[in-house]
Amino acid sequence: MLLKISYKNLLYNRTKLLMSLLLLASGSAVLLLVQRLEKNADKQLAQNLAGIDMVLGAKGSPLQLILSAVYHIDDPTGNISYAEAKQIAENPAVENAIPMAYGDNFEGYRIIGTEQSYLDLYGVSYQEGEPWKETFEVCLGYDVAKRTGLIIGSQFLSSHGLSVSEKDPQKHTQLYIVKGILKKNNSIIDRLVFTNLSSVWSMHQDADTNTSKKQITAMLVKFKNKQALLNVPRSINDNTLMQAAVPSIELNRLRYLLESGSKTLQLVGYALLILAILSLMVTLLQLFEDRKYELALLKAQGASFNKLIMLLFTENIMLAVPGWFLGELIARIGFTIMNKNLNSSFHFTINPLEITGMDFYLLGLLVFFAMITALLPVLRLKKLNVITILSAN
Repeated sequence: MLLKISYKNLLYNRTKLLMSLLLLASGSAVLLLVQRLEKNADKQLAQNLAGIDMVLGAKGSPLQLILSAVYHIDDPTGNISYAEAKQIAENPAVENAIPMAYGDNFEGYRIIGTEQSYLDLYGVSYQEGEPWKETFEVCLGYDVAKRTGLIIGSQFLSSHGLSVSEKDPQKHTQLYIVKGILKKNNSIIDRLVFTNLSSVWSMHQDADTNTSKKQITAMLVKFKNKQALLNVPRSINDNTLMQAAVPSIELNRLRYLLESGSKTLQLVGYALLILAILSLMVTLLQLFEDRKYELALLKAQGASFNKLIMLLFTENIMLAVPGWFLGELIARIGFTIMNKNLNSSFHFTINPLEITGMDFYLLGLLVFFAMITALLPVLRLKKLNVITILSAN
């Protein structure tokens, strides 16, 4: 009975309550979008780091070097001598050093010249085929194979640069051949094409002299102990023409920048919720004044004070729950729209159907606020004079 009466009341006053409902939904959606984006970005940053202690590259921005060599979402700072980089790799404190050379793409997917040990960092296994061995043999990340339709034995031409040129891509004339396809790894590996260093060097050899400079774009380094992490990067930056960037330091800086922006958006979300609560409170007080006769009549017919309180609380909760549901719907539509840009620019996506603790937190928060906004009408209800109101009407 209470649910039926509450539903009729909300339906009758839907115009006044619609704004409050939209504000509740907007605040919830903003908070969900920010929290999920921050959580997934942090997860992907940690997963793609794969235990790398240091990145060796050309002088420039250390953050740019990390983003280009580890996450492949920026342009490299330049190239360095492979021979000089190998001298760093021979340091007794170095456990593992993986060279990388890149500068071309296939349909927007970066082609990385490297060693098999790069895949070992991420624990990748082969879905089909075998590792690359000869020059111009490649292995494809899972997403590359799926979206381009390439299979074992397929041949393709690469384009110069790290992204697709919209006007006139500068294609090389040398064909690559697909030898292997990797299993889904849920990391940056899925979006890369792998070959050996010789392939990249040969592709960019001087056309006149038929020679190539043995340069690499970056080298990923793991140390045997933490002491080396303190000393080696400083020595490289001070005494060589190369740059040593420490991912953990640069990622902390990046997280700080992201957190400042996300906190601002969170404040916007909470501000919308507070505005919705205030709007709802004012609206409910106005509705209470309009419904005095109805409530007095129910009380005269035997409805207890507790039952009338439950009526008011029920109406508020019936408004909060649809507000939460609408916010969830808006957020999931937002995730779907954002995913295309997130995938192409930052190489990760958000599952729009995933349910997390934040979803239930927001539901509880909205129900709590709904109960709070019902308190003022409840206090007015306590002072309701049935005889006076019925006589006046």
